[in-house]
Amino acid sequence: MNKVIERGLMAIEKQQAVRILYACEAGSRSYGMETPASDYDIRLITMKPVRAYVSVVKPSLSWSHSAPPYEWHSWDIFKALELLRKSNPSLYEGFSTPIVYAKDDFFYTKMKEMIDKHYSLRVLAHHYHSMAIKNIHTLTKKEMEPKAYIKTYVQALRGALMFRWIVCRGTLPPLLFTELVDGDASLHEFVERLKLAKQGEQTDVRQFAPETVAALLDVDSSVIETLPAGEPLDVRMLDELAWTLLGV
Repeated sequence: MNKVIERGLMAIEKQQAVRILYACEAGSRSYGMETPASDYDIRLITMKPVRAYVSVVKPSLSWSHSAPPYEWHSWDIFKALELLRKSNPSLYEGFSTPIVYAKDDFFYTKMKEMIDKHYSLRVLAHHYHSMAIKNIHTLTKKEMEPKAYIKTYVQALRGALMFRWIVCRGTLPPLLFTELVDGDASLHEFVERLKLAKQGEQTDVRQFAPETVAALLDVDSSVIETLPAGEPLDVRMLDELAWTLLGV
């Protein structure tokens, strides 16, 4: 593990009097599109001592700190569990990233089990479809410098590929671009060229046309409503997980 991140995790636990249940990488490094200049986008789920949750002053459920190139973002366990109830895409991506810095095995296993069983493909499909459309719109309606154009294009393509995976396979999507291309050789080659462009290789951005991404969304949008909404999640399961970790 990166020594700066390792020291940062230890400092957070000590200074904030929390227990880190999970720490992972988000952003470009998590889906294989990082450059040498990419920030480290570190996401945490933490838990406070029992007394903090029964105080007159309610504890903060989120925390952020910027110390470039390290960006730290933390959710309290109760916020994370509430996000799980809503099939939150950011939480899903956090538990799909290949880069994990720290984890409580019991917590991680339980979270993965609930995500796999209860997450709504319908919610995720709506999210990634909207993500792709929003970024395509930005690409076509706004004059942009090449670097910003490529960065926006990556997000448009990522949204489109994750949407396509959900609709075509009917399963939760992977995070890495190398897996999202789903064995399509021409698409894999296209992604590799996009990665080189993002890393600063001189290229004509016109080869990355918004229409290429839009074509991946060429699916009857009504199919989204036929996707599984996930099995109902009993809030008592979430409470029991939190209570077990808190020892109450």
